[in-house]
Amino acid sequence: RSIYLEIAWEVTLSWCYTNFNNYFVIGDETVAEYDIHDKFLYPILLPKSAISGKVRNGDAGKYILAVTAPMADLLRDRDAKGLIRYIKAGETRKFPDESGRIPAESPTLKRKPFWFYMNTRGMPDAFLGAINNDRLKVVENGDGVDTTRFGALDTWVCFEGHDRGHLHAILAYVRSSLFSLHMEVSGHPMGGGALKMQVEDYETMQVPDMAVLDAAGRNKLAEAWKSYCKTLDQDRLDGAVFDVLGLAGKKDEVVRRLLAAIEKRKSKSG
Repeated sequence: RSIYLEIAWEVTLSWCYTNFNNYFVIGDETVAEYDIHDKFLYPILLPKSAISGKVRNGDAGKYILAVTAPMADLLRDRDAKGLIRYIKAGETRKFPDESGRIPAESPTLKRKPFWFYMNTRGMPDAFLGAINNDRLKVVENGDGVDTTRFGALDTWVCFEGHDRGHLHAILAYVRSSLFSLHMEVSGHPMGGGALKMQVEDYETMQVPDMAVLDAAGRNKLAEAWKSYCKTLDQDRLDGAVFDVLGLAGKKDEVVRRLLAAIEKRKSKSG
C-alpha cells in the first residue's frame, strides 16, 4: 500500500488573527513609551528571521499584547501600570488602520470578554508560512512557556495535529525539499519573488499517511525534525525524509528541480 493518500494531513489548517493588528502588535518604541511590563508581551517571529525551527525569545522583533485579566484585576497588579495607560489610549485614540478606528469601539473586539482581551494560550501545534521566500517557513509551537509566546497573525497558517505522536514526523516532511517542490506547483507567485500559500492550497497537497508508516520510519522522521531545529541542516533532514519514503535515489534530482523552480520564480519577479 502506498504511504500516500489523496490527502493525508491528519491536521486542521486555519488562519490566525488578532482582529486589530495596529493595536495589539507593538514594537519597542511603544513598549518604552508606555513602560509595558514584559509579562504582557509575547514575542513575534518576524519574516526576516523566520527560519524554520522553534520560536526563541532572541528572534523577537515585535510583540503581541497578551492580556487575559479584566481591568479590576489589572488595577491590583503593580506590573500593569504601563499596560493600563496603553489600554486607556485604546479607548480614546484612533490607531492607524484602514478605518482609523478607536480600538475599544471595534464591534469585533466588543464581542470578547473585555475589548482588550487577547489570549495566546491554546495556540496550534505549529505554524506554516503563508508567504515564503526560498522555502517554506515552519515554526513549531512547543515546550510550553517560550514557544507558545508567538503571534501567528495573518501571514501564518495554523497547523493542528490530530495525533500528537505523528506531529514531528509530519513537520519533517513539510520542511523537506520534496514538499517544497510540490509547493512551487500549488502556490501563487507574488511580487518580489515570494510564494503565497493559502489554507486551501495546503489542504490539497499530498503528504505521507503516517498511520501507514511503521514506527521506525515515524521515529526516524521525528528525530530528523528535532535535529533540524538545532542544526538547520537541510541536507540531513532531506536524507532522512527521502530514505523513509523509499526515494533515496531521487533526492539529488528533486533538490536540483526545486532550486531551479525557485530561481525561475524569483527571476520572473524582477
